[in-house]
Amino acid sequence: MKARVLVLGLGLALVLTVCAARSPYQAVLQHSRIRGRLQGPNVCAMQQIKGTDKKYFTNCKQWYHRKICGKPTVITYECCPGYEKIPGEKGCPAALPLVNIYNTLGVVGASTTQMYTDRAKLREEIEGPGSFTFFAPSNEAWAALPTEILDALVSNVNIELLNALHYHMVNRRLTSEELRHGSSFASMYQDFDVHIHHYSNGIVTWAAFV
Repeated sequence: MKARVLVLGLGLALVLTVCAARSPYQAVLQHSRIRGRLQGPNVCAMQQIKGTDKKYFTNCKQWYHRKICGKPTVITYECCPGYEKIPGEKGCPAALPLVNIYNTLGVVGASTTQMYTDRAKLREEIEGPGSFTFFAPSNEAWAALPTEILDALVSNVNIELLNALHYHMVNRRLTSEELRHGSSFASMYQDFDVHIHHYSNGIVTWAAFV
């Protein structure tokens, strides 16, 4: 029986490198840095949709309209990616230490994906040597799955769940410059493609059979 492979949207692109050229993601991140600079070094302004926990980097248009996808937002300030606070100092002056992909899943709040990497016995692979890019589904993406689909995955962790996770991985390090709208990369599940789509506040990825 052919294993089913699940496509999970709302991915968090865990790309652990920075490149000099400005990709669309970097442009939005830079705008968020500019808007947060009065709060101290390495502080990013975020727009949070009212009544939710959803936060996004901001661009010029959304900054002035105070809306994302027509929904009103409030401005919050957080450490930019890769930085953290030091008690008694302004902003986020300390650089976070580099960690492996498994630990990064916890740092970025993808705790459900982290849990399933344990259950699928993928942890050793992503903690070990080698370069990977993991387009990790957010907790919200997992929660949005129909119960019967999620049950099918977790009832067969060594095949279906592992295949679904590999479908969100690329067997090399990708930089943010490479993640351009319309680009695609061979995943670690039978080389099926991961397709990249850009929205105004970051990157949304999904995979498709070809």
